[in-house]
Amino acid sequence: MATNILLLEDDQQLSDTVKQFLTYQGYEVYCAYDGLQAQDLAYEKHIDIMLLDVKVPHQNGFDFLQNLRDNDVQTPAIFITSLGANLKTLNPSISLAKRLSNHINMSN
Repeated sequence: MATNILLLEDDQQLSDTVKQFLTYQGYEVYCAYDGLQAQDLAYEKHIDIMLLDVKVPHQNGFDFLQNLRDNDVQTPAIFITSLGANLKTLNPSISLAKRLSNHINMSN
């Protein structure tokens, strides 16, 4: 049985490229182009790992993951982004390190 990946990426061309590569590697990839689509897929499908862009329509990747964690969904997640140093603009009162540390379970 293939590993199921949720890919949250609003750039359709990049999403298609990543999906094609991962599918060729034997993974099942479910694409979402905004936070709401990703939320639907996260609950409808059995997802083994998530690849999440940060800046996407309707709900950024951090808030999407926080909502899942608040509902006890512990699916591993990897953030993919081209924002670089501009990550603090999402919420300048919260550092990137603090936001990410809320999603990392060091006991595993």
